[in-house]
Amino acid sequence: MAITWEDKPLPEVVLRRLWLADAPRAHALSRLVGWSLTLASWERMILWGGRGCFALYRGDALVATAIATVYGRERAWIGGVITHPDHRRQGLATRLMAVALDYLRQRAIPHVLLDASEQGRPMYEALGFRPIYNIEVWAGRASSYLGPRARPLRRGDLDAVVALDAETFGVARGRILRRLVQDYPHLAWVDEEDGQITGFLLAQDDRQDGTPAHLGPWMHRSPWGAEKLLRTALSVLIGREVRVDIPDRNPHASALAYAHNLRRRRACTRMHLGPGDPPPELIAQHYGVAALATG
Repeated sequence: MAITWEDKPLPEVVLRRLWLADAPRAHALSRLVGWSLTLASWERMILWGGRGCFALYRGDALVATAIATVYGRERAWIGGVITHPDHRRQGLATRLMAVALDYLRQRAIPHVLLDASEQGRPMYEALGFRPIYNIEVWAGRASSYLGPRARPLRRGDLDAVVALDAETFGVARGRILRRLVQDYPHLAWVDEEDGQITGFLLAQDDRQDGTPAHLGPWMHRSPWGAEKLLRTALSVLIGREVRVDIPDRNPHASALAYAHNLRRRRACTRMHLGPGDPPPELIAQHYGVAALATG
């Protein structure tokens, strides 16, 4: 008697929202592809993205994600675009990007930005995104260095920190900064001159995930003040692996990272979709980004 094998058809891919309850599965998916996003990072991203969080499921398996985070009426960020390795080359990432962009068009957001890996850049270029500059990932082990220190951030500093961030980043994102300070209250520092906040650095450290501590956002109006903030963060995190994502248009930032024993590991491309030039930002004050997934 002849025996034949018949493959069972795969379940249909279903589009739905990515909810907070999906964070553990999204975290597992990002770990599978080698990303260093922590579970806490996913939970924050989903909360910030709200209805701009999308997922593709095949049966009970999460196979692709994308999150669109809106900043005011002018700008949005797309991040967390991941496809399961077993489900690549099926157009799933392109499908999710189309959904995310349609969501942003319905909200009349004119400028969309993202940070593209080398592998993902061709897809984004096909969708109309244009490169602006590179974001470099610098990493190493934190050590202590001689020199003046910045002081811990106090609750009364938050309004000034949000204002400085809006000046540098180009749009207000108080909910992002306030949540980071809430989650990591002992990893937030400010520098000041004549009673005015001139810079700040927020760090994120989820040791249980086994990932490096992340330094950023890191902003200051002067290179020497930025160094004071970096020196302070490294002394608190001494012995820990740390990383900071630096805009390559700020050469002072990469010089400070190198001088403090961090080394360039890789880079991604910051890209823009929208009419005319990208939204303005004060790149000379921007030393380290908050996250590649949210800007």
